[in-house]
Amino acid sequence: MQITTYNIQDSSRITKVVMFEETRSIQITFKGNKTYSYHSVSKFDFDAFKQDIENGESVGKSFEKRIRNKYAGNRLYL
Repeated sequence: MQITTYNIQDSSRITKVVMFEETRSIQITFKGNKTYSYHSVSKFDFDAFKQDIENGESVGKSFEKRIRNKYAGNRLYL
């Protein structure tokens, strides 16, 4: 399974994004160490979110646009 981890340096809210290619699941860690998992993200949104991160776009804005209001997040207690 291919897993890609991004440690986010320049976001005011998000510190880490972990993307699971095969299941198109995304784990997002917010400041304060709250981690949420988003499952069954569409291929389009998954790829666009990943591309935004890799292109240096605002991770927070991309998250709001592509993930937050479209997919239910489950809080993980790690």
